[in-house]
Amino acid sequence: MVVAQQPFPIRYPEHCVRQEQVQRLVGNLSKIYMRHNLVKLTSFHTRHYDSDHGRQSSRWVLEKLNDMIKEAGANGTVTAEAFVHPWPQSSTIVKIPGLTKNTVIISAHQDSMNKYIDTVSEIAAPGADSGGSGTVTIMEVFRLLLNDKDVVNGLAQNTVEFHWYSAELAGLLGSRAIIRSYAKNGREIKALIHQDKVGSIQGTLDAKKNESIGVITDFTDLGLTNFIKKLIDTVPLSQAYHNFASSLTLHL
Repeated sequence: MVVAQQPFPIRYPEHCVRQEQVQRLVGNLSKIYMRHNLVKLTSFHTRHYDSDHGRQSSRWVLEKLNDMIKEAGANGTVTAEAFVHPWPQSSTIVKIPGLTKNTVIISAHQDSMNKYIDTVSEIAAPGADSGGSGTVTIMEVFRLLLNDKDVVNGLAQNTVEFHWYSAELAGLLGSRAIIRSYAKNGREIKALIHQDKVGSIQGTLDAKKNESIGVITDFTDLGLTNFIKKLIDTVPLSQAYHNFASSLTLHL
C-alpha cells in the first residue's frame, strides 16, 4: 500500500532567473538531432508497450541516452537506467544529482498505439506526434544540460531527472508505477513538466487559429502552472484541459 505523503512547501520563482545560462544552452538546440532521433524512433513498427517492438524501442532509448552520457564524459555522475515493468517495454530514467535531493522531473511518454485498433499490439503505430515528439524534445534538452559542467558536476540546486514513460497510452501505467515507487520511498518532487505532441499544430491551423503553446491547467499544481506561464513570452499561450491527472503538460 502506498501512503500519501504530505506535500512540502514549494515556492516557485516570481521571475525568470539564470537567463544567461539558459540562453547560452538554448543557442545550441539542434533540429537536426531531433529529426534524426525521431526518424529512428518511428522506424519501429510500433512502440506498443506490450510488444517486442515496444521492448526494442525502449532499449534503443536507454542505449542512446547512455551513449550521450559517455560522449559528454558525464558517466561518473549522470546515470541512465531502465525502470522495469511486468510488460515488455521498460520506462527509462536519467538522473543528474544536485546539491539537494529535491527533484525536478522532465518527462515524456515513449510508447505509441494505433488509435483505430488499440487492443492489438502488433498493428503499425509509428507515433511521431504522440510519444515521439515529446521523447526527442526532452532528449535534446538533456543533451544541452550535458554541456553545462556545473549541472553535470552536481552543482545545480535540485536533482534533475528525465523520464521516458512506458505504457502511458494504456492508462498512465508506466508513470503511475514510478510515482508510486517514489511516494513509497519518500522522494521529494518539486516539479514535473511533461512534454507531448510537440509541434502538433495542424489541427490548430485547420481551425484557422494561430499556433500556440498549450498548457494543461486541470489536475495540475496551480503554482507550477503559473510559473510555467511566465516562461512563455514569444509564442501565444493557450490553456487546455485533459480531464485526467497530468502533473503539468505542455502541448506545443
